[in-house]
Amino acid sequence: MQNWSLTNRLSCLKSIVQYFDENQTFDDIRRQCIGSIDHESQVYIFTININLHDLYEKSVLLAEKVSNTPVQSSNLFHEVIFEFIKCQQLLPTSVMSSQVRAKLYITHLPCKGFQICSLSDLTKCSHYKGFVKLTGIVSGFSSVTKYTQSTRYVCLDSNCDGHYGNHFIRIHIPGALETQTVRSDFICSFCGGILEETISARIVSEKMIAEVLPIKIDGYQRKESLNNQLTQAVPVILRDDLVNKIQIGKSYVIIGLCRSDYYEEEITITLEANSITEVQKNTSSQLKLITGDLQKIVSFIHRGNNENGWRCISLLALHFANNIVPPGKMIKLRILLLISLVLYPQENKLHILAIGRETEQALMVMNYAKQFSCRSCPISSATPLNGKVNNKYRWALYFIEGGSLLLSRGGVCFFGEIGLWKKARKEQIKSALNSNSVMLELATKYTESLPQTITFPLECQSWAIYDVGAAKSQAESSNSDIFIGCSTGELTNSFLDAFNIVAFLDDNVSSYDQDFDCEYLDFMWSQYSCPNIEETPFEMETDDVEKYLSLAHHQETKMTVEAETLLQSYFSASRLARTSGFGSSSVPPSALITLTSLAVGIAKLQLHQVVKGNDAVMAIYLYEEYLTSRWGLTVLNVQAQPNIPSNEIDNLLGIENDMLMEQFKIRLQQFCMRVKDSINFNQHLKLSNGFVVKEE
Repeated sequence: MQNWSLTNRLSCLKSIVQYFDENQTFDDIRRQCIGSIDHESQVYIFTININLHDLYEKSVLLAEKVSNTPVQSSNLFHEVIFEFIKCQQLLPTSVMSSQVRAKLYITHLPCKGFQICSLSDLTKCSHYKGFVKLTGIVSGFSSVTKYTQSTRYVCLDSNCDGHYGNHFIRIHIPGALETQTVRSDFICSFCGGILEETISARIVSEKMIAEVLPIKIDGYQRKESLNNQLTQAVPVILRDDLVNKIQIGKSYVIIGLCRSDYYEEEITITLEANSITEVQKNTSSQLKLITGDLQKIVSFIHRGNNENGWRCISLLALHFANNIVPPGKMIKLRILLLISLVLYPQENKLHILAIGRETEQALMVMNYAKQFSCRSCPISSATPLNGKVNNKYRWALYFIEGGSLLLSRGGVCFFGEIGLWKKARKEQIKSALNSNSVMLELATKYTESLPQTITFPLECQSWAIYDVGAAKSQAESSNSDIFIGCSTGELTNSFLDAFNIVAFLDDNVSSYDQDFDCEYLDFMWSQYSCPNIEETPFEMETDDVEKYLSLAHHQETKMTVEAETLLQSYFSASRLARTSGFGSSSVPPSALITLTSLAVGIAKLQLHQVVKGNDAVMAIYLYEEYLTSRWGLTVLNVQAQPNIPSNEIDNLLGIENDMLMEQFKIRLQQFCMRVKDSINFNQHLKLSNGFVVKEE
């Protein structure tokens, strides 16, 4: 520790004045005082934003003082502020030094500071008096309670100077307990008598405790990953305006002070937050660096692509997870996973449910895809989906622990095989996906009044697998009947509709399944026994896929009028065409949201700045395949093809597929036009009949 002398103190005061002058802090203080001059306050708190990176460049001595002994260093800032106010006559002359407080708000902490990566790290530096930094996901928070921010004491002797004025103002400082602010043994500095608190002068503010799971941020997408499933959360105390700055599931950089609280025989070590900043994603400069590395990949993916862009998505999907399954296997599922990965869940959602007999392979593909998500939360049958409420902290009414759906915010929540789940958990999934929210019930014992419901927005993509072959009872239907959809086992229609789209893994033609079984065996043999028998001319490594998906994820895309009109026309027409005699439609009302998400994702995967009409056509084609697999063949004559045999991959990337899509586009436009004309005719007929009836 450096010997603290009068010379050092004067040097720090001079550095503070220079820092205030360069950062226009004096002007901010002047404006705050002018706003407070109209009404007398008991305490004047001035928040000073300090960037320790900049401060180290200007004064190492002052920066070390602030970093290592923040409570003592705030007294230096307080001295400069009070002298400035007094010289400038910004506040009434009756305001005393005890009524002014300098609150240091640390915006940046140098890398040399302590990094809290686990709860044990917090325990190790519990006696450290300086600032530490924690980066993590808020996993829960308590109810908001009150604490004493400041209060006034007076001497009981009316003849003593301490009986009048604001000589004895007690203000909460970081790390202090409530009993250190409010107590009955303070001594008057004038006469030595006992001070008494003026209850009417007590100012209270809000505080709460949050739990934060430490995370690591790495990769081109700045992926947020937990160290392991058993990571313990770090308790963080928030006060004043910081209470409203956090949300469950969001990631933050928290700078604060370690504190140890003693309750009877129990010791609680927590972090008292000084500042909270939301974790920033990739900047434009970082994306430009990624773009420079992707020239070869982008040119390959767009190689030979026609002006309509039909082939780009297929080519990208063929190289996605190609070391897990044969190139054409589960091609449609892989396309849907790619689209879901590049979408922002806060704006466009694409919840995917994969149904079929090949669940082992689908599980591997989904686990492979999950690693490219910005965040993926570990989940098990014992992990709560929505969350739970308890009273683990004695001074709070309740504490809310976020479940997997909340902790996966901004990323993917992968449920795995939902056929193994209980009915109650399936109902939770259906409710959350349908309402686009997560709801938690607060019982009377937690609210001390009527029960309450707290609602959180659902901001993640949800993936799941269902093994239809393991279902206890299956619908008896012929696989060769194109007018009957694929089996969905024991899953209800309402549960299926909760997901945006269902990827059926099995082909209707039984001979295809046998061919793919043989093809998969050959593929596995070549992968593990003879990995170098065939070498593709171009191989997208995992790092290349991550770069490309990161670039596509951050690609800003806007919807064009052409694409939006086509999607809305198809949505209206398909709901009308698939309406049963009872007035209900097999196309859910959420279909338009799904179609929009598909179109936006397709445009982003092609690095388009706008969603073109052909992007909407491809989105509609994918959705029609889903409807065909589920309900049977329709007027658009789209045949579902979840898998592409190896001998047909050239057709998928060639002119044959271009012609197929062009023909589908024409049929689609004609279909929408016919339905529109039919609606207009029926409306005209109703108006005509009404006019005739009125004449009679």
